[in-house]
Amino acid sequence: MGYFVGIPLGGAAEKDCQVRFGAGVLYCVVVTVQVFLVYFCFNLLYHGTNVGVGMWVATVLNLVIFHMLFSYMWPQVVLLDQPFGQTLKNSVNCMIAFLPHALAASLVTVLFWGLVILCMPLGLLLMLVFGFWFVTEVSCQIVYGDIDRVFHIEENIRRLHDAEYEAEMAEERSDDEE
Repeated sequence: MGYFVGIPLGGAAEKDCQVRFGAGVLYCVVVTVQVFLVYFCFNLLYHGTNVGVGMWVATVLNLVIFHMLFSYMWPQVVLLDQPFGQTLKNSVNCMIAFLPHALAASLVTVLFWGLVILCMPLGLLLMLVFGFWFVTEVSCQIVYGDIDRVFHIEENIRRLHDAEYEAEMAEERSDDEE
């Protein structure tokens, strides 16, 4: 049995916590590297040294590709019960299969955070008001149709709802008969 912030977890809850934790750690590591790369490039540029076209291309590709990946990863972490490795594999496959939507979601994310950084110190207010949720919500809305097409989310929700409704109706009928 594992523990999360002093709360004992068992079975499915422990596995679910590990998947979410893994996604969060990966995101934090990648974003930290991205912040360092962008800061490094602009700091050298500010001091009169250009890092070269290759470094700029690598930085932009890093931003775009990883945010394409995360656009498909967050909905899976929330909606599906699967191991973290499977979530990553599905995210890469969806990113490749639905490239235009992945690119659109990535560009929205990169442009939003670029706007926040460019508007500093007003960007702090934007971060407080919008934070992480706003750009994630917009990105998830862009890719949700793809996620639903692959994993049949709406169909499963409808099936669960119908089964729950039938169980309630059966219980109500048995109460009426008594």
